[in-house]
Amino acid sequence: MIITKNGVPIEINKIELESREDLKSKFPQIRKNIEENGYCLLEPWNEEVETLSIISRSLGNTQKHVRSTRNDGIVGEDSSVETGYEREYQSSTDGELEFHTDGIFIDGIVREVNNDVNEYMEIKPPKMILLQVVTEENVVGGDNLLIDGKEIYLKLHKENPELLEFLCNEECMSICRDDQIAMKFPIFDKVGDKRFQIRFRYDHTTFIPKKYRAEIERFFNEYIKENEEGKIKLKLEKGKEILVVDNYRFLHAREKYTGTRKIRRAWINNDVQIKLERIAENLESTEEENRTLKRIGKYGKIENQCLLGGIKTGIRLSSFELLGIEEPSRENGYFELLEEQANIQVIFNDSMKKYRKIDEEKSRFEEKLRSVREEIGRGVEELLEVTSAIEQASLTWNR
Repeated sequence: MIITKNGVPIEINKIELESREDLKSKFPQIRKNIEENGYCLLEPWNEEVETLSIISRSLGNTQKHVRSTRNDGIVGEDSSVETGYEREYQSSTDGELEFHTDGIFIDGIVREVNNDVNEYMEIKPPKMILLQVVTEENVVGGDNLLIDGKEIYLKLHKENPELLEFLCNEECMSICRDDQIAMKFPIFDKVGDKRFQIRFRYDHTTFIPKKYRAEIERFFNEYIKENEEGKIKLKLEKGKEILVVDNYRFLHAREKYTGTRKIRRAWINNDVQIKLERIAENLESTEEENRTLKRIGKYGKIENQCLLGGIKTGIRLSSFELLGIEEPSRENGYFELLEEQANIQVIFNDSMKKYRKIDEEKSRFEEKLRSVREEIGRGVEELLEVTSAIEQASLTWNR
């Protein structure tokens, strides 16, 4: 495995797994890597698909995929699955893949039947993805690329807070791919206090309001496409390595290649799912409902029996990071006090931004008011001139 960032080799702690029991004992280390770094490199005990299945099911509930022929959701073991929309799945071609969130198009409701009772759940894109190269012959190119949404967020926070605010608040992106559609969501979706998920794609499946195109293009070009210093490039070793990526924090891409290559992929389902109640509880299922839920149900959750524990994903920010200062050691006896001071400073800074924005709005309003008053004044002067002219004309006429 060769990993570089901005062309410079970087070290990564690859976790070797000798067995299923070893996976269990090293799970805390795997979780720590994913939660802190946003990705993790594993070396499995063999190349079998069942091993990838065990590892993925140990990290969380796996997620179905329309192109999978297996009951664990793994894609790539059988490439003969026909959906009728193959040309929309660029991952199955040898072409370049732009940076994107996997499964970004998933946004809907799935039905699960428990004890003969219908339960409805909100479903979103997977929170983690696992990639494993299993076939590679005469391949040139095809390196995988990662870019950290957290680094992008902090860079925007420092350099362009106005654009960041737009990306966090405006529902500026919609995706339509295959028979799925996700409508109007922000690129940085706030899911908690100083917690965000990046959700982005920029290709033929993407739709944006015309009025927002300049902002979206600027974000893509400056902070993703041309952000060479932030790109991590890596090439997976066939069969011997599995890459686990936080899909809510990192965007991933792939360079075009020649040759023959096959990749297995697994999705880990978002474990924070919102239960939904149906208004008409006694309404029997209709054919129309079945068609609608069947469409999104192809990406539903797969319940696993070998979970090792939850893994936190997404962009999680500390007040120290938002202030651009190094976080002190937690062993420092004053850490909690310093953290509280940093929290207060962040709140103060946010309040000042809001105050300045209100002050700017007030200034613009006052300027507009002055302009209106001046316009009214000119109108009154013109009216007086016209009135005076009419009076003069009336006097002349009377004479």
